[in-house]
Amino acid sequence: MNAPYPRPQPDTTAILNALAALFQPDDVVELRSFAKGRKRTDAGYFDGEHRHELAARAIELNRTGAAVYVTLNPIDPQLLSRYANRIENGATTTTTDAQVTRRRWLLLDFDPARPSDTSATDAQLESAKAAAGECWQELQADGWPDPLAAESGNGFHLLYALDLPNDNESRDLIKGALAGLAARFDTDQVKLDQSVFNAGRITKLYGTLATKGDHTPLAPWRLSQLVATPERGAVVTADQLRAWIPATTAKPAAQAAGSQRGNGQAGGAFDLDGFLARMGIPFEQDQHEGSERFRLAHCPFNPEHGKGEAAIFRRAGGALGFKCQHNSCSSKGWADVRALVDGPREQRQGPAVDFSGLLKQGQRVPPGSALSADGRKLHGALAAIPRSAKSDKHSAERVIGMALRHSLSGIDEDEGAALCGEWDRQTGGASLAVFRKSDPNYSATQPLTAASVFALAKEHGWTGEPTPEPWGEPLPIPSALPPVRPFDAALLPAALAPWVADIADRMQCPVDFPAVGAMVALSSVIGRKACISPKRRDDWLVIPNLWGVIVGRPGVMKSPALAEALRPLDRLAAIAGDTYKEALRDFEIRAKLDGMAGKAAEVKAQKLVAAGKLGEAGQLLADAADAEGVGKPALRRYKVTDASMEALSEILIENPWGTLAYRDELNGLLRSLDKEGQEGARAFYLQGYDGNQGYTSDRILRGRNLHIDAVCIAMLGGIQPGKLQAYIHDAVSGGAGDDGLLQRFGLLVWPDVAGEWRNVDRWPDTDAKRAAFETFQRLDALAPGVDPDSGKEVPAVHRFTDRAQSLFDEWRQSFETALRSGDHHPAMESHLAKYRKLVPAIALVCALADGKSEVDDRDLLRALAWSEYLQTHAARAYAAGTRPETDGATALLAKIKGGAVPDGFKPADVYLKGWSYLGTPEVVKSAAQILCDLGHLRRVVARQQQGAGRPAISYQINPATLAKG
Repeated sequence: MNAPYPRPQPDTTAILNALAALFQPDDVVELRSFAKGRKRTDAGYFDGEHRHELAARAIELNRTGAAVYVTLNPIDPQLLSRYANRIENGATTTTTDAQVTRRRWLLLDFDPARPSDTSATDAQLESAKAAAGECWQELQADGWPDPLAAESGNGFHLLYALDLPNDNESRDLIKGALAGLAARFDTDQVKLDQSVFNAGRITKLYGTLATKGDHTPLAPWRLSQLVATPERGAVVTADQLRAWIPATTAKPAAQAAGSQRGNGQAGGAFDLDGFLARMGIPFEQDQHEGSERFRLAHCPFNPEHGKGEAAIFRRAGGALGFKCQHNSCSSKGWADVRALVDGPREQRQGPAVDFSGLLKQGQRVPPGSALSADGRKLHGALAAIPRSAKSDKHSAERVIGMALRHSLSGIDEDEGAALCGEWDRQTGGASLAVFRKSDPNYSATQPLTAASVFALAKEHGWTGEPTPEPWGEPLPIPSALPPVRPFDAALLPAALAPWVADIADRMQCPVDFPAVGAMVALSSVIGRKACISPKRRDDWLVIPNLWGVIVGRPGVMKSPALAEALRPLDRLAAIAGDTYKEALRDFEIRAKLDGMAGKAAEVKAQKLVAAGKLGEAGQLLADAADAEGVGKPALRRYKVTDASMEALSEILIENPWGTLAYRDELNGLLRSLDKEGQEGARAFYLQGYDGNQGYTSDRILRGRNLHIDAVCIAMLGGIQPGKLQAYIHDAVSGGAGDDGLLQRFGLLVWPDVAGEWRNVDRWPDTDAKRAAFETFQRLDALAPGVDPDSGKEVPAVHRFTDRAQSLFDEWRQSFETALRSGDHHPAMESHLAKYRKLVPAIALVCALADGKSEVDDRDLLRALAWSEYLQTHAARAYAAGTRPETDGATALLAKIKGGAVPDGFKPADVYLKGWSYLGTPEVVKSAAQILCDLGHLRRVVARQQQGAGRPAISYQINPATLAKG
């Protein structure tokens, strides 16, 4: 979400130039985009008169982070009527291979090897360019025409002109040529994508950004763009393509014409080989958990989902499935892949799906049947109906045939015909003939529908239960804690990094703990003496007081780590205490002397009054008053640990630049502020986060008009995971904590604790410790600014350098757009909203720590890196408080796999055992529901006879779960 430095912007001119180079003026073009991190494809079709509209829509989509593509070859112009010159959000239908009218381009896509879901580094991109350049030169020597050349953002493209029909021969020709070119030019670092031979191939719309992963300095988002656009003249011939086909490549057998676009059945079994050939995506075949797996070179729905991340499965019983590991494709199944390649079911031709053996009494639906939920229920009902059954004047076959055909039943035609046919085979009936002759829309007072079948089945003993849905592959229990980024010492100011690393090493604790403590402590000594203006021409000011909390279970050295990080404050407090004692002693001596002088002046004034010299007496008393010393000195408080709101307000009156509120166990403070009657204290702390708002209290005992110019509080503490989880849960559920107090802890870290420990027994790094303290001491002595009008001390205003200001504006644009996307839980959204202050505040602290008066781009980049790191920790914290608890599900699954829980178990069979995490009926039911959602269990409700009590709940266990035990 947070851009660490300015990302490039999509370019309208580059987009229009690309469209002009790739397409004829009257071509219809599909624009397709894949929303970043969301389960949605957006698409639209644009004719030649609306190229500017296409470019505008592409830019809008790309600026949200979506990857934007266009079809590469000319397509059927009638497709324009799908989404004519507009974008359909959540488009369900896009261009298939069969809808391409001719092959116009051969795409050579050189892609550098790198981790999935990341953009390429500069070095990786250069290696792709080098491979493409070598290929270009060799093909040019072979007489190939010059290609269009483009930087795709993460690789390099060469597009060679073709003029071939869209048929199987052309497909095989291109596929073979790509295999030969890959064999010649592939290296360990760069691969030529062999999966781009299908006619409906989409390619990056040049002029838009490649947006894989997050935009980082190492692997940035880049603008895709054409870099060479020769005039289209000669084309690559079939003979030139054929020359590159490896001699060992066998030409696929010609696909039977009757199965090209049929429903996929041939002799009762789906022709998967023919389907894979029509789909045109290379694959590798292997075995996976008892199924045949066809690992695709890329996902058919999003080509950025690369090799091995999407696969088609064929189980032993013939069931077909599809799975892409990316979250955006998690809703896609086999039916979606089938529709993408062969078109919607209603448009396919060929024999109906064969449901052979579907109705054998007591047999479950075969895994490959693809029955709907209604179909499974009808299957169960039909198994109970004999041929001799009757309903009023209608025979069973008439009821079944007419009911399954009628539109009010909502049954797919293929499915209804298959169910009728199988019932006929099992009973000798003729329902399928009735089905075929029936009008699906005939009207009658009481038409025969699925309800008629159910009623007839119940007369013959059917209990109303559908045929159970086939067991699927159980899914693993998701981790309750999302991953977090590890801490990088480069995030810290140079003077603090060695000292913090030394603390973490000696404590054998996560470096995150002392790092957050050090940053918050350093911000507290700056307090209100300095601020930053994040805009050039605005009065928005940010006080750099930071709030931090470290999360960890007991025993992971939270408190010792924070105690070490706060030692500089303790030293400053000790120095301030000695200074205060001396000042107080001087004040008391001066006060006594002033008292004596005052009494002497009073005696003299009395004599003058007695002599009638009132004016001289008054002047004498005035002089004595003016001669009195300054007021009582105030103790500089660097840290408060357990102060009431009233006491803290008085401390802040004496410490107008702010202080640090530290609680070893922060949960106590948070919960105390939730209590009734603490609304004032809670508001006081909320105000203290801003650091620049005044506060006035009026109390009978303490006095009226007690005024604080600005409440400035830095906050730091530790908390245990369970307590944080409970607090977040209460806060996001509308409890007392639902006012943004927790979200103000921008420096919230919940790091992973290393499993390894080593004994470190050495003296602290004295040089590192000294350098850190000197930085604290220097910032403690930082001079505030002066208001030229009033002469009062005010926060000194610091600003970004010009380059840093541009960086911040760019980040803010991206940040605010993402914040309004609706992609985050409301609590997380509120937390991220506080980054408006957090980022400039951290940048200012880093700049001042490094001795700068201006905040430059390096300081801002460091702050933005902090925000990216902290966002992962915040995501972990809010996930723990908002996602279902999985401890019970994990414990129950372990018991199931260990054989301690029988198939068909009831909740009481578990919670009466007294097992950990499974001690109450509510916890067991919740755990079982999670396992049901993941496919390990199936909930069975046994309804009692009327008046016999509540339904009995039990759970069946997926055989695959037991097999993996």
